[in-house]
Amino acid sequence: MAMGDVAQCLNDIASDKVQAVDISCKGDLQFLGKVKFTKLEIPKSHRIFCLVDPTQISIHMGIPPLVMKHDNFNFQWMRHCNEGKLRQYPFSNPNALFLNLRCDPTASSWGFADMMKWDLDIGTVLATRQDKKPITPHHVEALARFCRYKLCPAMGYHSESFWEETDNGFTEGEEDEEKETNKRLIASREEFNKNWLCRTKFDDFFYQLKAERLAAGDSSWQHEITPYAV
Repeated sequence: MAMGDVAQCLNDIASDKVQAVDISCKGDLQFLGKVKFTKLEIPKSHRIFCLVDPTQISIHMGIPPLVMKHDNFNFQWMRHCNEGKLRQYPFSNPNALFLNLRCDPTASSWGFADMMKWDLDIGTVLATRQDKKPITPHHVEALARFCRYKLCPAMGYHSESFWEETDNGFTEGEEDEEKETNKRLIASREEFNKNWLCRTKFDDFFYQLKAERLAAGDSSWQHEITPYAV
């Protein structure tokens, strides 16, 4: 095979791949020595593109990551955990959990993840983009940190503030008043989503994080751009 044919063959193989990121659980970090976010490639035919929908947060933000458990639980880790070699539950993965916050303004689950699916038994998680554009470990880290340290507390504070302002002469069972309160609650959540789940809010956070990482000497962030610009 001529060199030109070899190069074309390699290009064809590469074009069938999509960038993705593994999000490590506590056991990965403790027992396998992995970093929190690992770059990898997956085929365009990977089952994640057929089986998984984008997270609610990402749909509103316009960045469509797909997040899926690997289900590769190593139950030997539980023995180490029980022996006191690991203080935290080995399959816990808070970065993946917070990426799955729900934001349907009409649902009681607004501001929470589905704890039946994203509680403790999470393990290693795969993340990639639904549009199959490149995604980097720094993108996933920034999204996870934004959801965990900015968005989740803000959603909690919003809910507390709403009910503190509403709890004034409200009597349970007064149907008309309940309906009006629910309408105001939904409207306030929609306004929150509009103001928080947007490029402006995330990009401000992203570039602040980039500046902090560079100031701390992490040169891997030097050429990183927001996922919106990919």
